[in-house]
Amino acid sequence: MSRFREFLYLDDSTVHRLLFDTFEATSEGVRGLDVPRGAEQEFHQLWKEISESDQETILSSNEADAAATWQATSEGQFVEFTGRLTVPSIVALVSAADELRNFLQLGQQLGFIPISGDEDEQLAKMAALRDLIRDTFPVVLRTEGSDLPIVLPLDTSKSRVKVDRYTGRATVFGRVIERTDAGEKKEVIQIPGTTHIAHMSRQQRRAAARQGQDKEPNDITLDGPVLTLRVLAIQQ
Repeated sequence: MSRFREFLYLDDSTVHRLLFDTFEATSEGVRGLDVPRGAEQEFHQLWKEISESDQETILSSNEADAAATWQATSEGQFVEFTGRLTVPSIVALVSAADELRNFLQLGQQLGFIPISGDEDEQLAKMAALRDLIRDTFPVVLRTEGSDLPIVLPLDTSKSRVKVDRYTGRATVFGRVIERTDAGEKKEVIQIPGTTHIAHMSRQQRRAAARQGQDKEPNDITLDGPVLTLRVLAIQQ
C-alpha cells in the first residue's frame, strides 16, 4: 500500500477532543511527546495513542470473515477497516441535482439545451431533496475478505471531497456506534414515504414484495448483520 494517501474525510474536531481530553494532551504535548501540528498530525498521533493503549483495542477486518468480524465487534470499539466504498444511488443522484439543474438552465439561456416546463419541474423537485444530505450523507464500505457492510454517516462539513469521490478502495478509521443483527434491516438513509420499510417485520416485507408495494431501491436499506461507525477519518 502506498504511503502517499489522501484524506477524503477527517473529523478534526472529534480527533482534537479525543486527543486533548481522553489522552490528556497539553500545550507541551501528549505525555511528553511533541505537540501535533495540524489536523492530519493530530489524527496520526491519536491513532498511535489508541493502538498503544492498554485499555483500547483496534479491530481490523482485513483477515477475518464476516461472521468472525461481527462476533468480535462491540459498540464503542475502535476499528480500522479496508474495503471498497460505494455511495447509495439516491445520494449520488441528489448530490448532483443542483449542479445538473444549474448547467441545464445555463444551456437553456445560451440556447443550445432546450428544457421543457415539466423537465425543469422535475429537476426542481430533485434539487429540493438536497436537504436530505445537506448536513450528513451516508457511504457504505464493503470490507475486504469478509464483505461485511459498514454504514458510514458522514458530516458534510468534514468531507474534503465531493460525494462522487467516495468510491473505490479506502481505509476507514472510526468507532462502532450501532450493530444491526442478522434478520434485521438497517436504513442507510431516510427517504420521505419509505421510513416504514425498515420497521416492518420480515413477514410484512415479504407480503409487501409479493404485492408489489415495496418499491424501495435495494441500497437504501441493508440486510443485517451491519455495522454503523462514527467515522474519524477515511484515507485513500
